Amino acid sequence: RTSQAIQKLSLQNVKLTDSGGALVTKGAKQSNSLRSINLSGNTLVYKTPPELKLLLQSNSPVEELYLEKNYMGSEGIYLLAEGLEVNKTLRILDLRENEACDEGAKYVARALKKNETL
Repeated sequence: RTSQAIQKLSLQNVKLTDSGGALVTKGAKQSNSLRSINLSGNTLVYKTPPELKLLLQSNSPVEELYLEKNYMGSEGIYLLAEGLEVNKTLRILDLRENEACDEGAKYVARALKKNETL
């Protein structure tokens, strides 16, 4: 019998709370098969970015991460950027409309200088 593991998880625009986003991200870190996560269009502001940082630092098999319209701000983007610096698996990252401003852009730019896969 063949196992059909989940490779793509989309919770786009489902009114996911920040706590829910953190739980989903923690669970994703335990998966060996999940390749794509779409959490766009929710409000993942305070609790989720630290978990996303840990997910990225763990070098899970996630290759695509869609986080559009979550209003994480510069603080959330800073945490993501810390994870990006060491991540070796991510190929696509969507951070549109997160109110990161110039400060958030600086964090991402610094992380991209260190990251060899994005």
